[in-house]
Amino acid sequence: MLARTFRVHGPLDLSRTLAPLSRGPGDPTIRLGAGRAWWATRTPDGPAAIALEHRGDGRLHAEAWGPGADWVLAGVPALLGLDREPAPIPAGHPLVARLAARIPGVRIPRTRAVVASLVPAILEQKVTGLEARRAWLGLIRVHGEQAPGPRGWRLRLAPDAATLAGLPYYAYHPLGVERRRAELIRRVAARAAWFEAIADLPLAEGYARLTAVPGIGPWTAAEVGVRALGDEDAVSVGDFNFEESFEEHAVLTGMTGLEDVARSLDRREDTVRWDGSVVRPLGRGGARVDYAFTHNVLVRTRSLAALGALFDERMALLGGSDGELFRRLAAQGHRIVWADEAIVFEWVPRSRANARWILGRAFRVGSSSTFVDRHRLASPVSPARLLAHGGWCLAKGATLLPVGALRGRAGAMQALRLAAFGAGRIGGLAGIHREEYRVVHGS
Repeated sequence: MLARTFRVHGPLDLSRTLAPLSRGPGDPTIRLGAGRAWWATRTPDGPAAIALEHRGDGRLHAEAWGPGADWVLAGVPALLGLDREPAPIPAGHPLVARLAARIPGVRIPRTRAVVASLVPAILEQKVTGLEARRAWLGLIRVHGEQAPGPRGWRLRLAPDAATLAGLPYYAYHPLGVERRRAELIRRVAARAAWFEAIADLPLAEGYARLTAVPGIGPWTAAEVGVRALGDEDAVSVGDFNFEESFEEHAVLTGMTGLEDVARSLDRREDTVRWDGSVVRPLGRGGARVDYAFTHNVLVRTRSLAALGALFDERMALLGGSDGELFRRLAAQGHRIVWADEAIVFEWVPRSRANARWILGRAFRVGSSSTFVDRHRLASPVSPARLLAHGGWCLAKGATLLPVGALRGRAGAMQALRLAAFGAGRIGGLAGIHREEYRVVHGS
């Protein structure tokens, strides 16, 4: 057993910093507690397990076991971001600044264990989170081994690269892993040294090496970057999740988005895919539409040059700032074009698949649209007109409810949503708003 104490400058939230290393509840490679963490990994020198304790006096105590104890101890500063200063928050982002102040000490880990991050990311490709966790836990249970250190730590090591490469593809089937993902894991494991060398490359070169491998795209590479490479700008684009249900939607194409997001997400300055959803088509393929909300979009960022501030921070928790952005762009003459040949899969978490949330969303849309009509348009809509529109929606929804109920639950919900939207329009006039985004769904 080896031990070291490290000085910590500034806040450190140990659990939240290392949380990305856990692949869901019950992951036996890591345990997290208040100010404490236990983690098992494989190193170039062999297996290792480490216990970390963040003390209130600015010290971090680390205790490591196993042949790789020296290696894992030497990597603690990189693992917890102690070797680099947190990037400053640029001016003009008060919401991000408030979140950083509310949840201080969250850093981006850098394990330097590329294959250990890549294998579970491959297991998560195009399946539900539950299916991926079952496969990962099954792989550890059947082919892993107990980690070094006290038995009370209750840690296990994931299978080593030689084991993963040596398993025939059909050995992955009992874990719910089809041949495509199984063969990809076997190929990665067979070239483990080549992949592990990515940790020593500049980020751009590392990502280029990862995505040059068939089956590893930007999403999988970003999942590795945010864990193994300490990439603070890694964003998992192209994420497919089918946990509860999915719908097929068309993609709105046009001219909206963020230039900096375009650079970081798509590595291109002209377009970016913005993930979201749309309930029903806004038009036929190629037709121009007048507005948009959080649809999946392709954007031309040069259209944003004359906008100034993109989003109104007052709407950050209310929602609707995206729709307000599209309305401003449409008012300037930019075209929004519908593409019904594109198909998008949307993940609908269980917490959103209920009548209470759907009606609450309808009220929120009504109230936030009133806010936009009153405060964000060049020619604000009069309160009398908004009151009349809200009352009309409320009355029409109530009138349609008996007829809708005859069509079943879906028909009744359509009528209730219209009524809730109308109530939101009126509530917005009275300053009543629903801060929908105080709650994170599906986490």
